[in-house]
Amino acid sequence: MPFLRMTDGTVIHVRMAGPKRRRCTFCDGLTPQNRLRECDFLQPDGRTCDRLMCATCAHQVGPNKDWCPTHAAQVDDLFDRTDWPPQRAP
Repeated sequence: MPFLRMTDGTVIHVRMAGPKRRRCTFCDGLTPQNRLRECDFLQPDGRTCDRLMCATCAHQVGPNKDWCPTHAAQVDDLFDRTDWPPQRAP
């Protein structure tokens, strides 16, 4: 553990820690912080879900839009994937 002596004589302890790694909420896999995604599913109160997930667990539903497995399953239960997205009428 490194200690540094300041010019006024005080000694401070410096902790040298690496970047914190976060875990995916669903598969519990360790992922670097910059690789995690947040669920963008809109909640009834107007906020997004924001659960952290890895790229494997994320369901991409649009550009820069990902849903967690829980919300993707809820939408799958509501809609048959053969009907989605709705077709425009001619």
